[in-house]
Amino acid sequence: MALSKLYTRLKLRSLIRELSKEVSEDKVQDPAVNEITDLNTLDLCEMLNGATQPDYGRTVTLSDAAGSAGTPIISSAAYTNSTKRVTYIGHELTSADIGKRIALFGDSGIANYMGIGTVAAIISSSIFEVSFALGADIPSSSLYYVVLPAHSAEFLDLSSLKLDKIIKLVDSTHGLVPLKPAFDIENIVNLSHNTTEVFGYHEGEYIYLKKGATAAAWGTLTLHYYRLPDLPVNDTDYIDVKDKHIRLLVDKCVIDVFALAKMEAPSQLRENVDNRTQAIRQANMDKEVLLRTKQRT
Repeated sequence: MALSKLYTRLKLRSLIRELSKEVSEDKVQDPAVNEITDLNTLDLCEMLNGATQPDYGRTVTLSDAAGSAGTPIISSAAYTNSTKRVTYIGHELTSADIGKRIALFGDSGIANYMGIGTVAAIISSSIFEVSFALGADIPSSSLYYVVLPAHSAEFLDLSSLKLDKIIKLVDSTHGLVPLKPAFDIENIVNLSHNTTEVFGYHEGEYIYLKKGATAAAWGTLTLHYYRLPDLPVNDTDYIDVKDKHIRLLVDKCVIDVFALAKMEAPSQLRENVDNRTQAIRQANMDKEVLLRTKQRT
């Protein structure tokens, strides 16, 4: 969901037009203004990510889990659609299972339903909650489910994420997974005192996982990261920038409209943008230093 609650692409473009009315529309047409808006939205996101109040923070559970013949399939369970809760006496799930993928299949008595999501919460020894609504209540003894195993591969695929920057990687068994420099990973792996440690390194669209020979198996891996903004497609789409930053976005766009028309933007406007940009970038750098320090400890 876009962060702005007030400004659509059309409203933003109209405001940019009003503040740059010295530039005629035949010199800078609407598609160019839309492109300028997109570029400055991405630029503003880059500045805000890592600042003291990041707007684009997100978490995701990463797993390569897959069903297998050795995975127990539970039968004779029940499901309540309004609460997204499964009832099975003695399910034996614990907090370590939260975030694991789960597949449900059930017969409501009228139709069959199937869904795949994650374990969201453990309510009691006989009730747990899932992350999705299956679509109908499933009576007792008519629901089957399987909780898929924890991560076993040596990498995490990030290609499906609109990833800008990684904040941290956390494992339900080991806690914080430090991200080490890729160029030094061979030396770290070969150190004898690292037999119980876990760590990883980031290259391209993958995080490669490493753990010592005597370290426990991986649990549920959760990635905390800063995402890229969603760019509007239609004029009715809202801008993915918080409303408190819209003025800065507009001013940056106005300067670019003048530049595209080969005209000089007002000096006071450029000075205001430079001052606000510098303040955000400084906060960003301060937070980045803190983040890297924590990752190395």
